[in-house]
Amino acid sequence: MSSVLLAVRLVDAAPVSVGRVDTAVMIWCMRTRVALEAEQHAMVKRKAAALGISIAEYIRRLIDRDLAVSENEPDISDIFGLGDSGGSDIAVDRKNATAQALVAHRSKR
Repeated sequence: MSSVLLAVRLVDAAPVSVGRVDTAVMIWCMRTRVALEAEQHAMVKRKAAALGISIAEYIRRLIDRDLAVSENEPDISDIFGLGDSGGSDIAVDRKNATAQALVAHRSKR
């Protein structure tokens, strides 16, 4: 598939009735124009029709799902420092550390 062309133009916000799940609510929407390739448009149109929703609603749901995943993903920086011993690095000098441990163990006998 060739590269995606996105042309976005924001238009004045206006209250729009948007059906979500089984309720209709009044929300402020920003009208956005997105240019899709012909193949993408056909696939989106078929998928939305199969779901019984409009193309706009299908795209809104995709965005909602993508943003929900992004907000709930753990931050990789949360794991940095786990298991930090405060300065020792057994991997760098493992043979020496193992020898010292064996000597200490033998001297306790």
